[in-house]
Amino acid sequence: MVLSRLGRPSAEFQKGRIFTYRLQMDHKDVLRPVSGGLDEFVIDRRLYGVKPMYSLVLIFDDDEILRQHSLVNIMP
Repeated sequence: MVLSRLGRPSAEFQKGRIFTYRLQMDHKDVLRPVSGGLDEFVIDRRLYGVKPMYSLVLIFDDDEILRQHSLVNIMP
């Protein structure tokens, strides 16, 4: 269900048990997944003053049930 809602993760670890997504506020201040490399967004931020970026970390158990999550500001 996560993949259908958020799309392909930015990174995947431990054979799919951990997904990370890069998120950024849109013009309505709603967090949305973004694609593209982090370097691309650093450049955009410097040139255009875009809003902060976050990393959403999702940790699943062996039965693919979400057990932990964290939202980290990676570019204030």
